[in-house]
Amino acid sequence: MTSAEALTRLRILLNEATPGGMWNDTQLYEMLDSAQNIKISSLLTEMSEARKLNPYYIPKDLEPLIKLDTTNTTTVGATEQEYSLPSDYIQTLRASYDYTGTGSGTLYEATNLAYEEVRKRENNVYRASKPVAPNYYIKGGKIGFYPQPIGAHANAYQHYYISLPTAVASGQNFTLLPNTHEELIQISYKLSKTKDQ
Repeated sequence: MTSAEALTRLRILLNEATPGGMWNDTQLYEMLDSAQNIKISSLLTEMSEARKLNPYYIPKDLEPLIKLDTTNTTTVGATEQEYSLPSDYIQTLRASYDYTGTGSGTLYEATNLAYEEVRKRENNVYRASKPVAPNYYIKGGKIGFYPQPIGAHANAYQHYYISLPTAVASGQNFTLLPNTHEELIQISYKLSKTKDQ
């Protein structure tokens, strides 16, 4: 469904088939955009709960938001262990990492830990990050890896993440899959009724 079709559907629900009443198009597009963000938030919550049983679970409706961080394609300097997150970053799905700097392409799956936990483990030889069992953390708008890299090469890590959707507006459609669109209109309708009070 296009954003124009969604706007028409929402206007019908509001019993305001043409502009000029209580709601203008800009306000209704903002509600449709808010509905999309609410749905994404609920899908992220669903994913978080489901991953307690299946660590690889991803709701199908989130698939259009999965991206590979492209900053990994630049050469990563030796001893540089933190890299800026993309501007549209919401949440990491998985990260893998090669600390050697050989460019051999061997990327090992990294485990997500809080920064404080990673630092604490580095003081214990048995629990410290290993080249074949690296860890990553998210802190201050950056993703960081342990062990600290010893070489420099492009594609030293892969970082798949959930990205922010494109804002719904005139000529800009929903990012989420079509099976969610009717639900997004219903959420928008509820939002409009809340503002109507």
